[in-house]
Amino acid sequence: LKSHETSASMGGCEFVDLIELHLYKESDDGEVRTIVDCEVLCGSADEHSTMVIELLVSPKSDIVLLNNDAIVDGYRLVDLKVGTDLELKQEVYRNYASVFSQYARNVIEVSGI
Repeated sequence: LKSHETSASMGGCEFVDLIELHLYKESDDGEVRTIVDCEVLCGSADEHSTMVIELLVSPKSDIVLLNNDAIVDGYRLVDLKVGTDLELKQEVYRNYASVFSQYARNVIEVSGI
């Protein structure tokens, strides 16, 4: 909530508490979307109030390495996947919301040549 757009449109709001986290699918074939309800504190030091906002969150999945030609110990990184709750049999991540916590079983898959 510290982005320029949020601060400008909401008067400098600060995160207070996570209220609810929902997963939403528009159809059986659609992507899983994450909806977050949270409490924020908005206003100035003299006058402030709390409100509940709802956000549609999209995970960042198109990260590009700046130097993909780097060779380390004779290997070049080709692909990197980070997630939680990996099901080895089907090789899919079951944490559709892509929310990481200290209790999650985090997995990093590295592919190189």
